[in-house]
Amino acid sequence: MSQMTLTEIFEIVKALPSDDLRLLREWLARAEVPSKPMMTEEEFHQRLLQAGIISKVPGPIKDFKPYLNRTPVQIEGPSLSQTIIEDRGK
Repeated sequence: MSQMTLTEIFEIVKALPSDDLRLLREWLARAEVPSKPMMTEEEFHQRLLQAGIISKVPGPIKDFKPYLNRTPVQIEGPSLSQTIIEDRGK
């Protein structure tokens, strides 16, 4: 069986008679959406380990003292958020 591209499927849907299009919309509205994530956080960590992306799974942070007196890094030019906003507009 040959596989269709999404573009081909869109073209077929556009050509449907209005009654069939209504039935398709009703069917899509009833289509079940998965109620749980595709994998747990633990499964995600295990996959990262197996792929060699990480060497160990860090535990939760319990001591926040090192983070209390952080100072922002000074940069020259526009802020990073401004740069991102400008790039999105291109």
